Amino acid sequence: SNSPRAVAVQPRFIGGTWKDCRNRFFAEGTQYDTVICSEGCYKEELYAELVDLLLTVLPAPRLPDVPAGVALFSGKRYYFGCGGGATSFALY
Repeated sequence: SNSPRAVAVQPRFIGGTWKDCRNRFFAEGTQYDTVICSEGCYKEELYAELVDLLLTVLPAPRLPDVPAGVALFSGKRYYFGCGGGATSFALY
């Protein structure tokens, strides 16, 4: 059939430091297919914690070069006064 399938979506909104969120999700064994983040890459010194969180909550690829999960970010190219930004995070 060419009709679209119904997909159950269960969004979860979180708050806290990247490290606290990572620890909570790791303890729960929680994983997600998609992570959506806005203004999350504003400080370079937090990149390691943010990447660690993403590696914890996104499933590992099952095949080479085929991602099992995806993280979508929106933000500024550069955050004046904070030092981070989308460009430097993408290069991280």
